[in-house]
Parts: sequence; structure tokens; C-alpha cells
Amino acid sequence: MGKEEPNHRLETLKGKFENVVNDYDHPGMKILALSQVLVFEMDRLKMTEEQRSGVSQILQSLYTK
Repeated sequence: MGKEEPNHRLETLKGKFENVVNDYDHPGMKILALSQVLVFEMDRLKMTEEQRSGVSQILQSLYTK
């Protein structure tokens, strides 16, 4: 298998997020499910703790806007 194109990976991840958002009505369940998808993807991409920390900081900045 060849390496995935970055845009394709983003579209795939976007699709996963949209599916999760559409599957749950309760906002808390949406957040929990999205968190699980994000953790799964970070594991799949073998992200380092430093990279994970960067993702966490980005998400925190979105919540505080």
C-alpha cells in the first residue's frame, strides 16, 4: 500500500468526525465520541507525546475562544 495523500487523510478524518456527530444527539456524547476517534487516530499515526500535546493545546484554544 502506498502512503496516503495528506488531503485524503484529512477528508477521511473529517468524514469520521461527521459520522460521529451525526450518530449522537446529546452534546456530551458527541464530545466523548469525537475524543475517542481523535485518540484512535493519534495512536494509528503513532504520534509522539509532544505532537499529542500540540493537538491538545490546539483543542483547548478552540474551547476558550
